[in-house]
Amino acid sequence: MIRLQAIANLIENAKNVVDIGSDHAFLSLLLIKQKRAQIVYNIEKNKSPYEVSVKNTKFFENQIINILSDGFAGFDKNIVVDYCVISGMGAHNMLNILNACQNQINNLILCANNNVNLIREFAYEKNYNFIKDFSVLENNRIYPIIWLSNSAGIKPLNDEKSLYCGLDILKQEDNYYKLDLENKISLLKKHKNLKENNYAKYLELQIYIQELQRWK
Repeated sequence: MIRLQAIANLIENAKNVVDIGSDHAFLSLLLIKQKRAQIVYNIEKNKSPYEVSVKNTKFFENQIINILSDGFAGFDKNIVVDYCVISGMGAHNMLNILNACQNQINNLILCANNNVNLIREFAYEKNYNFIKDFSVLENNRIYPIIWLSNSAGIKPLNDEKSLYCGLDILKQEDNYYKLDLENKISLLKKHKNLKENNYAKYLELQIYIQELQRWK
């Protein structure tokens, strides 16, 4: 629950929250019980987790609404979304969902399993600003969490270091930043002949190595 509570802590006085891939409605229960949101929409693509979400939230029917839908396809496009949370999937899937969305979304809280650089590139292209870009540690795994806003915050940069590593000013608040860099370096170094076989990943490795040296 460390990751979910860290996400919940970012949300205060929300008019509404949309949780895509809501993981059995655990986040929505936190948000309502802790009075962080007035209403939460849980969106699930698959019937089985949707049914679990319905069961878990049966005592909060007026505040938690469960929707069986592929992303925003079954969601009212006229609703202005105060916060949208997507966690527990790869960045490619997240961006497919967001690029298909027709709603105005004021805040995005994204926790991608991989390719976090694509989330930062999306922020640059869609004119979102960064509020937070940090990591949490849960069950010996590091989870990156990015909070984007269409109003307040720090404007993104489009250089490779910023896309792969994040903005320096935000990383000063990340307690697990160096550990995350070390893990990424270790994983990439396991690939044999990386420079010859995947030059893009080799360049990514060099960015992480140089960044870790800066922060030691």
